[in-house]
Amino acid sequence: AAVLIIALCTNQYFHGGLYGPLRNKSVAPIIEVSNARISDRNLRFTVYRTEGVDVYGSFLVGVTVTESETGRAVVVLRAEQLSSLPAHSITNRYIAAVKTGAYGVIVPLGAKAELNIDGLDIRIDPRHHYYLSLADVSGAVWTQALQIDD
Repeated sequence: AAVLIIALCTNQYFHGGLYGPLRNKSVAPIIEVSNARISDRNLRFTVYRTEGVDVYGSFLVGVTVTESETGRAVVVLRAEQLSSLPAHSITNRYIAAVKTGAYGVIVPLGAKAELNIDGLDIRIDPRHHYYLSLADVSGAVWTQALQIDD
């Protein structure tokens, strides 16, 4: 009886499984974005997948850099461009590896990597603020402020 009570209480605490709305954090992927930097020729950022289903990765199908004052997109990378990133553009930090796939960038659960996208030809105005947005195939979008490199 004690084991049953402990099991039900922990289920309720972590997932809301007995009463109230069910909270299942493993349904949708969650990605943390950090160390986001941009220059006229380069975009760098770190992705870290912390939650979601462990049997497949998060599929990043869009990377957008937006100027906050005007809302103008200065960099737009879609699935085709992301899937053709060279291997040296991704520096993995853990055993679970971020890699390119047929439809974008695959970020498995527990993977952390720095993406370094070179060859951009954009004009960065240091007086403005820029935001990086990563779009998942599920429709989830993660946004991070960008630091400007000189």
